[in-house]
Amino acid sequence: MFIGGTQPNQRDATSWRPPAERRQRRRVFKAAYQIAGLFAATILIPVLLLSGLAWSSIQSEELSIDDGLRADAKQAIAQLQEDH
Repeated sequence: MFIGGTQPNQRDATSWRPPAERRQRRRVFKAAYQIAGLFAATILIPVLLLSGLAWSSIQSEELSIDDGLRADAKQAIAQLQEDH
């Protein structure tokens, strides 16, 4: 008697299944892949697109704030140079 694990001459786990059962399992996996594809198409792709747009919007807002601060700093420097 063989204890623990698989027997040395045992075939692949799916090879002993009848052909009808293998076809049924393929259909189930195909349906699971279709659901995953539908999920990706309707949720993941729009999320990635919108997050990319949000990221670029945040970056442009930060750049405009930096430009505003630089302009204010240049104006303050010019004001100080005029006073002295």
